[in-house]
Amino acid sequence: MKDSTTRDKYLRPATLLILLGVWHVASALVNSEILLPSPAATLKRLGELVVTETFWLAVMSTLRRGLTGFALSLLVGLFCGLLAGFNQIAKVLMQPFVLLSRSTPLMSIILLALIWFRSDQVPVFVAFLVCFPVIFGNVFAGVKNVDNSLLEMARVHRVGWWATITGVYLPSIAPYILAGASTAMGLGLKVVVAAEALSQPKLAIGTRMQVERMYLETAGLFAWTITALFLSWLLEYGIRWVEKRVRGSG
Repeated sequence: MKDSTTRDKYLRPATLLILLGVWHVASALVNSEILLPSPAATLKRLGELVVTETFWLAVMSTLRRGLTGFALSLLVGLFCGLLAGFNQIAKVLMQPFVLLSRSTPLMSIILLALIWFRSDQVPVFVAFLVCFPVIFGNVFAGVKNVDNSLLEMARVHRVGWWATITGVYLPSIAPYILAGASTAMGLGLKVVVAAEALSQPKLAIGTRMQVERMYLETAGLFAWTITALFLSWLLEYGIRWVEKRVRGSG
């Protein structure tokens, strides 16, 4: 296990260097900054952006929308997942909504949200609707996989329903919740940026990407894309760190 971890530690930077090399060569072959800017041009544009107030306001606004949509999906998904796991009728009633939110094309969700909500609310709604089935599915699976021997022990000792939920169910499904949260967090920010690109709120990464595209500033578009990818990775990494801590303490 230690050898595998050490190998991965060196493979990841090597893979990144290879990708940068391929990108540089492809940019040189295309020889057009509009079609494919070089890594150097993209890095230069990113450096120009990060020293501006607009950059940080856009990043913080997108981050706020992503976290709001994620928090709503986590709360509602946790509640509905627990309810469906405990009650068969609730499960049957929720299945069509979960299936609909999971199967509806992202573009359809965004376009409908543009009709129903203000531009700054659209990304939050889209993030919620996309992340909800992920959280719900993991919580539901966690409830169904709780150790029956623990439940039987709780019944034998006449443990109350609230103590059973907090002492048996929640610790057992915590890894499922965190795994779902990790997936939803990474996915949520991506769909937020996509929704912003269409809804065009005043301060947003997606809006800035559209502006760069309109002016054919491809290096700027790449720079904002890298920013969105980094934020998505950072949030997902945070959830995975918590997940490892929970598993380690368990």
